[in-house]
Amino acid sequence: MKRTTRWTVLGVLVMTTGAGAGRVDDSLVQRLDRIPSDEAVAVLAVMDDRPDVTDLSAALGRTGWSPAERHERVIRTLQRAAARSQGPLLRYLHAEAKSGRITDIRPLWIVNAIGFRGTAASIHAASGVSGVMEIVEDPPIRLEDPVWVDPDPGPSIQGHEWGLDMIGAPRLWAMGITGEGSTVCNLDTGVDGTHPALAARWRGLGAEDWRDHWFDPSRNSSFPIDDGYHGTHTMGIMAGAVPGDTVG
Repeated sequence: MKRTTRWTVLGVLVMTTGAGAGRVDDSLVQRLDRIPSDEAVAVLAVMDDRPDVTDLSAALGRTGWSPAERHERVIRTLQRAAARSQGPLLRYLHAEAKSGRITDIRPLWIVNAIGFRGTAASIHAASGVSGVMEIVEDPPIRLEDPVWVDPDPGPSIQGHEWGLDMIGAPRLWAMGITGEGSTVCNLDTGVDGTHPALAARWRGLGAEDWRDHWFDPSRNSSFPIDDGYHGTHTMGIMAGAVPGDTVG
């Protein structure tokens, strides 16, 4: 009976399928209007069958499922949503692929979307396929080229926080894996560029191109700032260092 009760909860939360024609993101429409008719653009077609896995996991927890069981059930729920909703669009895309108007078809189940490259006409047509909620551009991710800098001996560190013991960082340090020379990125409330644990450690410091490494869509600040202290806190965990203090 207990297992039957769990399935009852699951059935209530999973069925979130919508209906109706999808839309093409406004910025993508503008780009499609400017390109030649035979030029292909990488996009993501997001499906409208999107289970609320946060509520699902919480409900399973309240009914006694272990973290491992909830993990498995959430994964299966997402995979089933993709399996039951992506069929019409996949059939359309594969049919268009025969004529070369669609390429690089990639079904994705975590977000229930399908990535592909297509012409303007094929993208607009795809937005009308049953189950499609929205089509957005899938821009390429550009990685920065590695930059070699002379190693900085850095401050003399007296210790580290207990959290680093919990994640096993000292074992990595003992193997010679310290992260020296690595660059980390923080997307948060910002970073206080004057904080003593971080002021000398951000990339581009003292160089004319330092603004290339700092993006502030909130205030358009020309210097690293933090709107709410949380970003400084998390960056300190990752890369903070103060003489006579602890290390991130």
